[in-house]
Amino acid sequence: MRNSLSKPELLEILKSPIVMERGREYTLSSGISSNLYFKVKQAYGLPRFLRSVSRDINNLMDKKIRHIAGMGKGGTPLVGSYAGLYPIYSCYIRDVRKSHGMNLQIEGILPKRGDKVALLDDVFTTGKSLEEEAEILERITGAEVVAAYVVLRRTNAQINFPVKSIFNIGDLDA
Repeated sequence: MRNSLSKPELLEILKSPIVMERGREYTLSSGISSNLYFKVKQAYGLPRFLRSVSRDINNLMDKKIRHIAGMGKGGTPLVGSYAGLYPIYSCYIRDVRKSHGMNLQIEGILPKRGDKVALLDDVFTTGKSLEEEAEILERITGAEVVAAYVVLRRTNAQINFPVKSIFNIGDLDA
């Protein structure tokens, strides 16, 4: 059995009904309405999918980056998969500080002041959630978010740091 999926195989999964829904209006987390919805997190449960997108993100990633972070159900599994395959420090960001235990908002190995960090996520539309994630990380740790890497980029919106993607919306002929 092969250990990973090829890019064409990943693309077919993204085009499949497991991931891509169309036919009605969906309100995205950004507040934008769309008749196309991507459930990339669904594909996380498929054999070899996370390993394969982690490999493809590694191919895109600046090798000077020594720390990754993710938030929510799109970023957290991707960070875990990537960190399990490649020698890199990682942490997970909560949108709200925990109200129990140590009351942390960031779990894992925290970057230090001045460290260069990349964020990982499943889908990019406006970048609002990535910018919020970066603000939390930079405020708490003093690290600098220098890039984000995503599985699918829906738009060409620009944010405060570069965003690289494995696939763009045009790749899906959607």
